[in-house]
Amino acid sequence: MKRHVWWIVGAAVALLERVVNINSGTRILLIGHLDTVVERDSPFRRFERTSPAEARGPGIIDMKGGDVIVVQAPRRGTSSWTLRVTGTPAHSSQVFRQDIGPGAIFEAARILNGFREKLAGEEHLTFNPGAIVGGTDAQYDAAQARGSAAGKDNVVAGRVVVTGDLRALSRDQFDHAKKATQAVVTASMPHTQVGMVLGGAGLMGRDGHTPQETADLTTLPSQTKRAALLLLRLARGESLSK
Repeated sequence: MKRHVWWIVGAAVALLERVVNINSGTRILLIGHLDTVVERDSPFRRFERTSPAEARGPGIIDMKGGDVIVVQAPRRGTSSWTLRVTGTPAHSSQVFRQDIGPGAIFEAARILNGFREKLAGEEHLTFNPGAIVGGTDAQYDAAQARGSAAGKDNVVAGRVVVTGDLRALSRDQFDHAKKATQAVVTASMPHTQVGMVLGGAGLMGRDGHTPQETADLTTLPSQTKRAALLLLRLARGESLSK
């Protein structure tokens, strides 16, 4: 599925999103807007989180919340993950020895290949390692998206860090991928330790067009699912009267 977004600036700022289904050739144009009825000199100009479940702001229901749903509905959910592997540093002549094991790099390679074997080719699911550092020691700064490592050719690697993302179409697919990766991770080779962290995929409200315009944030997931299902049925050419 491809997505093209244009921002049109004029008397009203509009968001246009065209969704192209490659398989069927169906083209669906989703249209929304970002302009509001709030006057420029109104004190009601900012987003405000009023509770864990609600937020207030100009146009948050009509229709900035709807714009969020439009953008989210054609997308797959995404989650980041981090894999940390430690091994037993030793002279390279001792690699695979019963009391040393394969080291961190061989274990990380086993795990990543296991992920590929279990998850590659599943429809709507992608699992991608985006960065890897390893050696006698290795550090990765997630905030800066960069890492460093030090090691020698004749030393069994002691540490590896891998980061990447997981994209899936549904919560069930996320759960399936999580179980599959856990099965690979727990089958670790001798004298290695592995840790993996896998992250977590129109808006309803009240008082629209007023200074009390408030969104019910708990309805965002359900409204997004409704929009996504509508797009899927349209793409398949199904009748909407059912």
